[in-house]
Amino acid sequence: MNAVVELVSADIGTALGKPLPTDAANARKANACLTLVESMVVESQMDYDMALDEVKDLKAAWQAMEDDRTSFTVPLNLILDKINGRFQPHLKTLKAAETIIKAKMTGFLDRQAALQAEAVALAEKAAAAERERAQAEAMKLREQAAAMDPESAARVEEQASALEQTAAVVIAQPAFTAPSRGKGVSTPKTLDYEVEDKLALLKFIVNERPDLVVLVAIDDKPMKGFIKMMGLLTKLPGIKVFPKTGLTIR
Repeated sequence: MNAVVELVSADIGTALGKPLPTDAANARKANACLTLVESMVVESQMDYDMALDEVKDLKAAWQAMEDDRTSFTVPLNLILDKINGRFQPHLKTLKAAETIIKAKMTGFLDRQAALQAEAVALAEKAAAAERERAQAEAMKLREQAAAMDPESAARVEEQASALEQTAAVVIAQPAFTAPSRGKGVSTPKTLDYEVEDKLALLKFIVNERPDLVVLVAIDDKPMKGFIKMMGLLTKLPGIKVFPKTGLTIR
């Protein structure tokens, strides 16, 4: 793996006309700075002034390393942009074409599924009607058997029992053949949503289901913008606004 990294680094260095710095060299610089600041204490004005000088040195070291990095990445990114420019528009066109044809295919499958459901409902209705007819016929035969002699009544009872057995095994036979999706094709069903009335949702959560408050995310960027505008005068129930000390050194 290291050999591959070295080969790639050498190729990039050759292409850009200067060698890439080694990872070890950058690591030594960064780790030396980290070790130094970890050992420093800031308990006096002298300590603070030394820390201030060290921050300035760290920022200078960071900028020097960043400039070195971008001296390689900027030209490479320009090359990547040109390569991507030749492929990405056409890749997007192909993806759009795939999306269009998939939508047409799923539309067809959905329509066929609706037709299949309709055929199943009609077949089940017909089967239920046939079961009811056979049962009614069996009942009618038994009513007739009541007025017959025992031998004739027995024969009619056999007919009635046969009709009941037939009714019991009548099943729906939909007159529809579902389309073949094709090899490797699956049609997973997922659920999506759109917010039609955000205020109604918020009222429901507040008044009836406070346990669902996790469904309401606070957008960090608009909130920070509002607090920046209002400052410490910000008064929002459930929101704590407090000063936070930063440190900017130039």
